[in-house]
Amino acid sequence: MTKRRLKLRNVVAIAISLAVTTMFSCSKPEDGKDGAPGQQGEQGQQGNAGQDGKNSYLVIFDSDGGTPLFTMSGVKHGDKVTAPPDPKKYFGSFDLDFAGWFAADAETAFDFNTPITDNLTLTAKWIDPRLPYFGKWVRGSWIFTFSANEFREDDAWGYIKVSPLTWTAATNTNEETKDDYPFGFKITGVITEDVGIGWGVGSPYGDECAFFIHKDGNSIILQYDDNSDWGVLTKE
Repeated sequence: MTKRRLKLRNVVAIAISLAVTTMFSCSKPEDGKDGAPGQQGEQGQQGNAGQDGKNSYLVIFDSDGGTPLFTMSGVKHGDKVTAPPDPKKYFGSFDLDFAGWFAADAETAFDFNTPITDNLTLTAKWIDPRLPYFGKWVRGSWIFTFSANEFREDDAWGYIKVSPLTWTAATNTNEETKDDYPFGFKITGVITEDVGIGWGVGSPYGDECAFFIHKDGNSIILQYDDNSDWGVLTKE
């Protein structure tokens, strides 16, 4: 073989080697295969494909300021998830009521019998236990009006206003009333207006009593710390 042919054969071999090397080094595995990372989804990072070729997903439980934050990763396509333990969220001296896990823009709580087909974030919904108190309550000529930060008591002689309010959770220990009025709040503050009552602006209010709400939510009882009661008010 001549030197010219030998040289030409070496050039061809080098060219083939370069082509093969380029083919393997520049090729990119498809997402979800051979260890390639999944694509970024709209709700979170999509997991790798499982052995059955179906995607796996991330399910995030956002407690919305409660505790704890919980995440499930690697949930396979079509699988269902189990609800984690109910979270806790505190507001001052009392707990907010947990109302369930909700998907974005959903009006009803998430059904945990639903198969998972995408990344999912479920957010805890909380209810303020003071809400049933807000509004007007009546006993004869007395009218008690509650809001989050102000209390007003009207009677035949005038009225007082109390603000701001501190709501402290209380448990009824009165044997005669605790079954119907089990829980309530000690609602305290400072009188900011006094018209015809005579207690005096700047005087403290509520230190010696608590308001317990009936199980049906339609009445409250004002009860003193010695378990004597002033009476029952009904919701207007």
